[in-house]
Amino acid sequence: MAICAAVLTTPIVLSAQGGPVLARAALDGRPVSVTTEDVKLEVLLLRRAGNAAAYASVDSLEPVLSRVLTRKLLAAEAARQHIDRDPMVTTYMVRSSDAALVDSLTGRVGAAVDTSEAAVKTFFEAHADQFRSAPRRKVRHIVVPTEADAKAAREAIAGGATFETVARARNTDKTRESGGDLGWFAQGSMVKAFDDVVFAAEKGAVAGPVQTAMGWHLVLVEDVDAGSLPPLPLVRDKVIEAMRQDAMAQLTKRLVDEAKPVIDRAALEELLK
Repeated sequence: MAICAAVLTTPIVLSAQGGPVLARAALDGRPVSVTTEDVKLEVLLLRRAGNAAAYASVDSLEPVLSRVLTRKLLAAEAARQHIDRDPMVTTYMVRSSDAALVDSLTGRVGAAVDTSEAAVKTFFEAHADQFRSAPRRKVRHIVVPTEADAKAAREAIAGGATFETVARARNTDKTRESGGDLGWFAQGSMVKAFDDVVFAAEKGAVAGPVQTAMGWHLVLVEDVDAGSLPPLPLVRDKVIEAMRQDAMAQLTKRLVDEAKPVIDRAALEELLK
C-alpha cells in the first residue's frame, strides 16, 4: 500500500495517545491512526536491528509509516473478526506485554549502572575470569580402531618412534598425512572425554588411550597456552555489558527471594500426561 508524501505534511491533529497524527484511516467507521510516537518507536526498533543512520528523511520515513499503518489496519481487521477474543491470542498478548515490560525494565536497570572508569575497573578485577581467554593446547593425536591398536602405537613410541611417525603410519582419519596434527584448540571445544585427557596432560606428554566415536586416541600435547587477561581498554564494552547483566541478575534474585515462589510439581506432572 502506498502512502503519499502528503500524509507527512498534513495539518497536525493531536491524538489521545502518541502526539500528532501523521496518517489516518477508518474501518467500519472506527478510526485507525499513526502518530509521531508510533513512527519514532518503529524507527528506534529498526535502528537497533540495523542501520543507525537510516530513516533521516521524509522519503525514508514514508515506508516506515506505511508499514505501521498497514499493521494497524490488519490488527483492526483481526479485532473486527473477534480474533482478539480467542483465548490463545489473549494469552499471547499478555505474554507480549510482559516481554515489553521486561525489556524496558532491563534497559532502565542497565542505564542505571555506574560505568565510571573506577567502577568498570573494580568489576573487571573482581570478575577477571569472565574475560580471560580460554586455555588452549597444541595437539597431535593418533586414532585407531581398537584399544589394542592404541596400546601398540604407544609401545612403538616408547620404543623410540616419534609420535608424528606413528601417526602417519597408523592414523585412520584425515590427519594421517599431517602426522596427527590437530593444531591449537580451546578447552571445551572437543568432545568431553578427549578434552579432559588433553587438558589434564602436561606439555610434551603422551596421554591416553581414550575412546571417542572416532575410535581410540593417543594424544601428544606439543604446546600450552594457559589463557591470558586482555587489557581493560580492549574489553571495556564487554565489561560494561557484563555489569548490566549482573545488575539484572541481582534484581532477579532479590525478587525471587522476596516473592518466595512455590512450584506445584504435581500440576507439572499432570501437564506431562
